[in-house]
Amino acid sequence: MYDAAGMAGQRLAAGMPWSYEEVSRNETSPISCAWEALRLQLLRQWNLLTANEIDEAGPDRNRLARLVEHKYGIPTDSIERYLMNCERTLPLA
Repeated sequence: MYDAAGMAGQRLAAGMPWSYEEVSRNETSPISCAWEALRLQLLRQWNLLTANEIDEAGPDRNRLARLVEHKYGIPTDSIERYLMNCERTLPLA
């Protein structure tokens, strides 16, 4: 069962640093919509995210999902579904 703190909260509570290295280099999932449009959408929707953090994650669904999980404690699969819905509604790249 998923608790409110989420995996990110458990990592932080255990003193474990969070990094993109947790995402396997082979586990990439590029975004298929216009990156700038999605970037602006993310900045509006998730106000705890900074432009630098979003830019560092880049147009990769897995990395963006991990970033949101880290900041908000929301499971990555939920965020990946959110991002796929954004891809369907935003202009293509």
